[in-house]
Amino acid sequence: MVTNNKSQGMVHEPKTHAPLADGTQHNPKILLIDDDPVFIAVMKRWAMMEKVQLESYVSLDEMGFIGLFSNYDVAILDYDLGYTTGIEIARCTDALLHHMPIVIVSAKDRSQECADAPTCVKAVLQKSKGYSHILNVATNLCRSNSENRLRELRRMVN
Repeated sequence: MVTNNKSQGMVHEPKTHAPLADGTQHNPKILLIDDDPVFIAVMKRWAMMEKVQLESYVSLDEMGFIGLFSNYDVAILDYDLGYTTGIEIARCTDALLHHMPIVIVSAKDRSQECADAPTCVKAVLQKSKGYSHILNVATNLCRSNSENRLRELRRMVN
């Protein structure tokens, strides 16, 4: 039994990413909200092996405040989260944080349920795709989102 589901797998040299377009390294910080303790444990292990920082919660209530999403580069949300869904959480975060990419995961095929997902939902994946695949999708979204934000900032300055 997992007694403390909040965790940090912090290592400082990501091996899953090449440098950003400007030559800098970006250590992605991923948020995982899933009520399955086995999924959380394995994702944390994969994140540590891939040297990616991942913090996990079993619910939005445990996290405390939706505004804390701004502390992360990308979020992985389970579709079924008790009284709410990952899509409902994505709608709230999209209103607050337009730049944050979200990956929805589920044991079932949720493509129909996610057909009208907000634009921040960049991927809908079945857990059967594998932990490594889910983590790679999230880290790649983080990298491309960081590069897009950097380009946007450069356009604003020039």
